[in-house]
Amino acid sequence: EVNVNPQTVVVNSEGNLLYVSSLGNYADIAPKLEVVNLSDGSVHSTSYSGVSEIARGADDTLYILCGGYDSSWNPLPGTVYAHNMALNSGKGVFSEIKFEKAYKISADSRTGNVFVTASDYKTNGDVYVLDRSGKLLSKFDSRGLNPVKALFL
Repeated sequence: EVNVNPQTVVVNSEGNLLYVSSLGNYADIAPKLEVVNLSDGSVHSTSYSGVSEIARGADDTLYILCGGYDSSWNPLPGTVYAHNMALNSGKGVFSEIKFEKAYKISADSRTGNVFVTASDYKTNGDVYVLDRSGKLLSKFDSRGLNPVKALFL
């Protein structure tokens, strides 16, 4: 059993660990990132707080977008962390950029690029493109509200 309101599920390359991000209940149960060991069914919480989204990238790296809202529902700046799924250990802050109104995250496993979207639910969102080291490559207007995913063809 995992936290309430599970949202995104990612499996590591060995197929033995399942990462589950959940949104909690928006009141007294916080969002979490949990790891399910598929060998024995055990569930372990990670130390990341304010988890809003996860994405699998290149080299068995899990990118974790943390942010959320304060007690008055004002968006908090988003931070992206990198987590090594092969070792099941944190690699630290992926990018020093504090993403205002961070919304979603996607990763291209071929190029290693990471895409962070930002939204205020009222105006066109932005898309930030980061390279595999966390450096900002570009930022552009999504031309729509609430950009959810970057698709890789």
